[in-house]
Amino acid sequence: MIFRLLNYLSGSVGLLGSHLWKFEARLKGIHLKGAVTFQGRAVLSRDPGATLEIGADTRVHSSLRSNPITCPSPCVLRAMGAGSVLRIGPRVGLSAAVVVAAKRVEIGADTLVGSGALIADNDFHSPGVDGAWGALDINTARPVTIGCRVFVGARAIILKGVVIGDDCIIGAGSVVTKSVPAGSIAFGNPAIFRPRRKINSN
Repeated sequence: MIFRLLNYLSGSVGLLGSHLWKFEARLKGIHLKGAVTFQGRAVLSRDPGATLEIGADTRVHSSLRSNPITCPSPCVLRAMGAGSVLRIGPRVGLSAAVVVAAKRVEIGADTLVGSGALIADNDFHSPGVDGAWGALDINTARPVTIGCRVFVGARAIILKGVVIGDDCIIGAGSVVTKSVPAGSIAFGNPAIFRPRRKINSN
């Protein structure tokens, strides 16, 4: 009985929190294109002149218990710099994922991004004089595109310039430095890919 009560209270608080985080997102100029569910407070930022869109029926998991393998940190969604675009399609699931666009990152419909995954179109820092590291050079950013119905495993890393086709699986912990054709499975560091096996429905 006590566990049912705790689950009920947790669900009620979570629903209230989701409305609050949606209100916060809209205040920041983030375009929610329909019903978006926030479980826990995500880190959302959009620089002036940038675009950040989240598609209908997308779920953004940031609370510890909102994912079977937990969310050790909140989701981070950032559109950095004027003119940058971060576009997340409908029915996407994000769990403790970090997605950062300095130029353009697009995630297609029905894609799942596992706990702790990182998707970025830039290096965040650029080599400076005398070997020191300086601020991001926007000119070094290269767009990232992830297709529809893609599964990105937990703690995978997708780096700048990568295009991942529809219906791909990116293995947990993989580091993807090159584009992956549609219908492939990619795994390893650096990731290699091969066609997915077709499942016999008979």
